[in-house]
Amino acid sequence: MGETSGLLDFAAAWVPSMQLTAHAGLSVLHDVSRAAVAAGVADDVRQMQECVGRRLGMAPDVKRVIQWPRGLGRSVLSSGELLLAEAPSWDGTGSGVGRWVRRAEIAATLAQRVVRDQADLREGPGALWPNRGLSGAIGLLCVADL
Repeated sequence: MGETSGLLDFAAAWVPSMQLTAHAGLSVLHDVSRAAVAAGVADDVRQMQECVGRRLGMAPDVKRVIQWPRGLGRSVLSSGELLLAEAPSWDGTGSGVGRWVRRAEIAATLAQRVVRDQADLREGPGALWPNRGLSGAIGLLCVADL
């Protein structure tokens, strides 16, 4: 019989036509149309990692970012892979509301990983508030910090 002391989670992506961009110590897998923003995404991940670390005392490790197409679910971090879900306008420019939305999503996803790992949350009464509410607040605070 197997045993685990933490969450059982995984993420898998099959990306046959993706391009790879290496920047800021990260591998960013993206489609051709996102090549211009890949370096900005990597910078955002690093900046949001620093902010989450300051606010929560730790930040999860991210080794690879994978562009996750719209409509396939929320962003998730598992085993060092950040599946970053697209949202309208997040890849439009290097500044402005689209980038703020992207940064908030990244920081909230990183914070959610820390909260889930440290709080050992289960699906029960009140679990949604720290899982999504606290993580979302951290995401917005990190955007405000920048």
